[in-house]
Amino acid sequence: MSFDFYCAIIKVVCVVLLQHIILLSIFMSRVVRNSKFRHVFGQASKKADCYEGIRVTKHASDSTFCCVNPKFLAIITESAGGGSFLVLPLENVGRVDRNVPLVSGHKAAVLDIAWCPHNDNIIASGSDDCTVKIWQIPDGGITTTLTESTVDLIAHQRRVVQVVWHPSALNVLLSSGSDMKIFIWNVSKSAILSTVDCHTEAILSVAWNYNGSRIVTSCKDKMFRVINPRTGEIIQSGAGHQGGKPARAIYLRDGRIFSTGFSKMAERQYAVWDENNLSAPLTMVELDSSNGILFPFYDEDTGMIFLCGKGDSAIRYFEYTPETPYIHYLSTYLSSDPQRGIGNMPKRGLNIATCEIARFYKLLNSGACEVISFTVPRKSELFQDDLYPDTAGDEHAITADEWINGVDADPKLISIRDLHSGPKTPLNVNNNNQLIPPKQEVAFDKQNLSPKSSLEKSPIDNTNNGQPKVQSKTTSVQSKKPSALAEKEDTLTNTQYDIIVTQLEGIMRRMDEFDRRLQALEKRSMKTIYIFILLLVFIVTLISAGRDFYKILNLPKTATLNQIKKSYRKLAKELHPDKNNNDPKAQERFQDLGAAYEALSDPDKRKIYDARGEDGLKQQGGADSFHDPFSSFFGDFFNFGGGSRDDGHNHIPRGGDLIMDLYVTLEEVYNGNFIEVVRAKPVAKTTSGSRKCNCRMEMRTTQMGPGRFQMMQEQVCDECPNIKFVTEEKVLEIEVEPGVSDGYEIPFHAEGLLYNKILQSINYDNIELIF
Repeated sequence: MSFDFYCAIIKVVCVVLLQHIILLSIFMSRVVRNSKFRHVFGQASKKADCYEGIRVTKHASDSTFCCVNPKFLAIITESAGGGSFLVLPLENVGRVDRNVPLVSGHKAAVLDIAWCPHNDNIIASGSDDCTVKIWQIPDGGITTTLTESTVDLIAHQRRVVQVVWHPSALNVLLSSGSDMKIFIWNVSKSAILSTVDCHTEAILSVAWNYNGSRIVTSCKDKMFRVINPRTGEIIQSGAGHQGGKPARAIYLRDGRIFSTGFSKMAERQYAVWDENNLSAPLTMVELDSSNGILFPFYDEDTGMIFLCGKGDSAIRYFEYTPETPYIHYLSTYLSSDPQRGIGNMPKRGLNIATCEIARFYKLLNSGACEVISFTVPRKSELFQDDLYPDTAGDEHAITADEWINGVDADPKLISIRDLHSGPKTPLNVNNNNQLIPPKQEVAFDKQNLSPKSSLEKSPIDNTNNGQPKVQSKTTSVQSKKPSALAEKEDTLTNTQYDIIVTQLEGIMRRMDEFDRRLQALEKRSMKTIYIFILLLVFIVTLISAGRDFYKILNLPKTATLNQIKKSYRKLAKELHPDKNNNDPKAQERFQDLGAAYEALSDPDKRKIYDARGEDGLKQQGGADSFHDPFSSFFGDFFNFGGGSRDDGHNHIPRGGDLIMDLYVTLEEVYNGNFIEVVRAKPVAKTTSGSRKCNCRMEMRTTQMGPGRFQMMQEQVCDECPNIKFVTEEKVLEIEVEPGVSDGYEIPFHAEGLLYNKILQSINYDNIELIF
């Protein structure tokens, strides 16, 4: 058989494999980690349904500046000569009147506000005037500026930075201040229940656990502490995020701790911790290099976590599971406007008709408050039980006295379905708790046949033992329909209607369950075929796959250019052959590292690599040649303490160093940066002709006559190609590390000045350019 025949066979096999790979990708997209929140998407409300004209505070505190409940929206506002915040009923959308009434009883700026979870009309505020105030907002909102608080809580010696209500105990409030103290209050008695005084530096965040038996704090000393709030005793402590910017920690429902913070390189991170062992995180992931503080919002019912960064224009959301890797990325909501502050609506205030699972109120620098709704797309209009498990209601589980005496209780749960539909009164019992005889059942005509009509009160006849009268309209309808069928339709009761509705809902749920099982059977029937295809594709991939450049650099595919440069700089020092003389594979690993950096540091090559891999780069002619990209950091050669490349055999004087001052901004010193400097460097190029080189003096013996010899020195030179110097521009990348000191020098070898024009007397490899 000819070579063309084999090529045709290979092409056919490749086409078949490509088709199966496409089918396999479709199959794999369906069998990824199962989650009902994979398709959650966020959408901003129309401008007419948002709020405008709000004078949001300009205070630089680490607060969300906003909180919301099913009745009201509260926003901290800018105020001259004191502190104030705005309270609006949720239905008052549109432009806010400039003279709108405010809650302004503080003598200094308000730093934090929090609605009471057990009373939607009660709100607490902490201020720069060292006080905590409790306010009662009437239904419908305030009509005049509110200056007199219901309760004043005075104990802090410095400003109050955070107020948090107990999740299940009535009238229990936590406040933390810059005096490094935490007070637990009984609001109803204006009394301190306990004091926590164990922090050595400023407290950054405080959060209760699910039943309010413990609190977790993050501190400026970069430590996390789990504390007994009744006694102030530290149960566990450990080092948290090691960055210099504030970190925040919250409790998850199962007792684990979720935190956000910064690394030493000012990269934002999130982590999951075991509350009984804070020595090391269960997982820690780097997000990006932004400067904004990440505020975590946790949904205890669904396990979803929303990360909102101050100054960001994105909201990332994840799903938490008790099994590794614990945090699963879902998606990101992107917008064009950065957020000044943000508030989260409790589950009781969501719209279940549209399958809304979260709602955020985003404050903008323009003074607007944008409403962002996160929904799960569902076709069915029935209530979605899997999206709305029972949630914490507004009824307390224990009192403040019970809690301080050692009683713990989870929040009381309520059904969201009953919350929105309203409680249903038994239809066979009247208002006097007397059974209604079947013959006295109330009949309705067709237009009044609805579940709501069952809640309407019927007129009571005292002569009929408190039994409701049959409506007169029923008699007229029955007279118009003497047939047995018409009489049966007109005497249909609400009880029968509810039974029918319940049965229909049950049938719909069974049909949905049958549909899910049918899809599962279809997937299992194709499992054997796809396993074979998967093995075949895996074998072909192992044979033909190129190098994984991201794995070589120990970076995710979302890494930024600065992260790529930092990782390459670190690994190049570790893997350079001069430092691994005994490793025969050191040279190969170093070449792989250089190829990875060369491909990923170039945006165009990176796009090609992400789309088609290393084969795509080879087709573009960008992966066959290798140069030393490390020279852009340190010049053409490495000096790891081992001397120059000539190993001391060629003692040629080095040229002069060139020292240049590089001025950087304070922001670059604080965050770190890479700065590119263009260096005009003379480079030797081959030209026409030849020249004498490597000249040396050698001893020659000459015979002068019989038995007479003479030895003399003679200059001997080699013939080398002629060269000339051409000025070329070279880009040097200078890394400004965070916290670099003034006067710090960064040498670049073989990049300095040439003082001597005699080629043989200069060692170009030792000339340095110093910044």
